[in-house]
Amino acid sequence: MNTKAILVVVLSGLITSGCTNKQIYESTQPKYTEVECMTNNLPETKYEECTQQESTSYEQYEKERQEIFKK
Repeated sequence: MNTKAILVVVLSGLITSGCTNKQIYESTQPKYTEVECMTNNLPETKYEECTQQESTSYEQYEKERQEIFKK
């Protein structure tokens, strides 16, 4: 099976599965806990970035997305 066919199958599955945009967004976002960020021995600035990654909610993402499309 070529990559285009696989992509069509995956996208079709997502479309027909009844998942909302929010569910798809949340399922594809990295979810790091503070412990996971600590175990990576990151410098302080990278640690802060790591712990902040999970703080972007779907609502914030959608707001930022809509602002981009308005331009």
